[in-house]
Amino acid sequence: MVKKVMRNANLEDLEQLVEINNESAEWVGAKGRDFFEKHLSYVSLVEEEKILGFALIMNQSADYSSPHFLRFRQMLPEFFYVDRIVVRQEARGRGVGRELYSILREIAALAPIVCEICIEPLNSDSVSFH
Repeated sequence: MVKKVMRNANLEDLEQLVEINNESAEWVGAKGRDFFEKHLSYVSLVEEEKILGFALIMNQSADYSSPHFLRFRQMLPEFFYVDRIVVRQEARGRGVGRELYSILREIAALAPIVCEICIEPLNSDSVSFH
């Protein structure tokens, strides 16, 4: 059995993060290496050095200009914002997203976890998951 490891992503992971993210660009928006370099605040689930999925999270004090993030900042004094949870296509259905959320709940034990979900156009997989 191959061991999966949950760890913080690092600069060596940027190529994989861009690849995984852009597989789901329809839902999360295509991003380049510079975006992930700036927002190096995510956790990854790794299996034999291959990232299966990642969660990009930030707290209320992050330097981030997303309108959704800024709306939460106006409403809540403290929070953890899940900008995206993305799972590599071939790893979907294996519990990767659930494992990522499990670690997020540990990280954000004392503050609400907030996110946005695409409903126009409808991303039914994301709605079901969240």
